[in-house]
Amino acid sequence: MTITKKNRELIDDSHNVVRYLKPKFLIRDDFDINIIGIHSQAFELRPNEEFLSLNWLEYFELPNKKDALNLIINDLKASNLPVGSKGALAIANISKIKSIGKDRKTKIRVEYRPNNLNKSHSGVFNIQNEDLEMLDLLSREAFSEIVPIDKLASNPT
Repeated sequence: MTITKKNRELIDDSHNVVRYLKPKFLIRDDFDINIIGIHSQAFELRPNEEFLSLNWLEYFELPNKKDALNLIINDLKASNLPVGSKGALAIANISKIKSIGKDRKTKIRVEYRPNNLNKSHSGVFNIQNEDLEMLDLLSREAFSEIVPIDKLASNPT
């Protein structure tokens, strides 16, 4: 099935989005080896940001998730985002993100927002920085699948 890919179009709720997380946003075990969680600050908007930047996993229409994640890393690097081997990719289903917003009385939307260097770029709109519980729920429940960069094939340590 071909996916419609028009700028500013809403992404289907059944799809997934991926956010790159710098090491400072990752919670590690006592041995500093395994990632066991994400700090909620990873989902705060910076001043003057209109939306939370991330990437659309299904954009590439690949059957293998690992291949799509590697292409997302390539997109991030092409747009000059420093992707370090100690960072990670966090994956969330869009319907889960929207459900958290709905429970917090916030209408969240996820749009496809490509640019010349990052073809799978997307955005989550209406994240509320002052709603600390929303940020916590996003970090614990929505973005619950975490893939360390150093575990992906084209990004060896």
